[in-house]
Amino acid sequence: MKKVILFLSVLTLFLSSCGIFSPLSENTGSISIKMPEGSERSNDVSEITSFSVELYNSDNIPVVQIDSAPGKSLTFESLEPGSYAIFIKAFKPTSKECAACGEKSGIIVKAGATTYETVTLKWVITDWAALSAKLSSATTDVGDIYISGKFDVTSAINFSGTVNIIPTGSVTFTRSADCKIFDIASGATLTFAGTDSAPIVFDGTFETQTSNLITNKGTTTFEYCSFKNNSSSSYASVYLVDNNTSSNTTFKSCTFTGNTGSKGGAVYAGTKDTVSFEYCTFESNTASDCGGAVYIGESATGTFSNCTFERNGATTSGGAIDSSGTANITNCTFTSNSASYGGAINIDSGTMTVSSATFNGNIADSGSDIYNYNGTLNIGGTIGNSAGSIDIYMNNTSEYSPVLIPVKDITLAEGTDTINVTMTTCSEEITVLTQSAGMTTFDFAAAINCFTLTNNGFAIGSNGTAVTQ
Repeated sequence: MKKVILFLSVLTLFLSSCGIFSPLSENTGSISIKMPEGSERSNDVSEITSFSVELYNSDNIPVVQIDSAPGKSLTFESLEPGSYAIFIKAFKPTSKECAACGEKSGIIVKAGATTYETVTLKWVITDWAALSAKLSSATTDVGDIYISGKFDVTSAINFSGTVNIIPTGSVTFTRSADCKIFDIASGATLTFAGTDSAPIVFDGTFETQTSNLITNKGTTTFEYCSFKNNSSSSYASVYLVDNNTSSNTTFKSCTFTGNTGSKGGAVYAGTKDTVSFEYCTFESNTASDCGGAVYIGESATGTFSNCTFERNGATTSGGAIDSSGTANITNCTFTSNSASYGGAINIDSGTMTVSSATFNGNIADSGSDIYNYNGTLNIGGTIGNSAGSIDIYMNNTSEYSPVLIPVKDITLAEGTDTINVTMTTCSEEITVLTQSAGMTTFDFAAAINCFTLTNNGFAIGSNGTAVTQ
């Protein structure tokens, strides 16, 4: 159906350009746009010889794509009333690489009318010096900046404004000096808008570094970005600075590979920070202390949804995640992660909620999958391990009182036998599982069936406490 619509749109444009007929009617509208003859660098207009013009509907679905030349006008006709967006790429005669871009969204088409639009081009930045000059002094809204190619980073960009960084092709930042790549100030807003076909790569180049790749105190979004091969002596590759209530960081469809640090090999979320990860992959990251992939500090909030953690490791605790704040984990997979305490996860303090997760082949001296040092663990959804059981260690001592709360309707995945719980100290009537306030006795009894107490001579009673066998 989409192919038919696309064909009819192209045919209509061709016939109208030939003067055969004009399809404008009381039921449809049109957009007329003149190809740019200038840009923000007017002296370089002669470099542009052709354009690619794409029209998108309000659902961001392409309607039609047409090639054109400078100074010509195009009319998109027979359009259903609604909102549209136009994206233009400009090309030089000597290169197939995009040299300049322009876009405009929110173009309203009304039935029986023609909407006239113009688009200003912005040149694609391809070197670090030009990008640094554009951003380092910015304190206001810079708008959209287009980039492409490989950037040799020689000094950090300190950014305090607002900007969307958009790649027109693949982008790689590689450091040739021991420095950060971006240092984002409090109050700044920055989006790295990579795509599946045009990702943004931050490469630490395997050299021993003392700097983080990114330091963030503002609001930053990373989409389709890759962080790899970085070694930092100060926390992690991406450092979300402590005590910044304005720090809010989002990672969407990002990968973190081969990074090392002291706390959080890939990402350190400091005190009071907020960070979220959606459809991200963490592989072979290591921490000399805790949080092989991610560290969540006190009063910080970390959210993980549909993420994969594989072969991450920490010397002390939390092979994949170490949390002292609030962490929410949904539909995530933990495979072959390792640490002394908590092969996949360590809950140092605070509250963690796990809603459906799969654990396979994680290794630790205590708590192969989860080690609860002194926090609250809410666990529910579908929990699985292809080897048969999940391993949770509860560090209950005279000083510490970790809490384990099963969530209503918790189930074990196919092939999973039980969730093994090991207590540091175990005696008659000691609490193993805690019934939540809104959970019925019937639901609590059903949840208890998912757990097994491994301490010799004890089992979990109907009220969640240890009973002698």
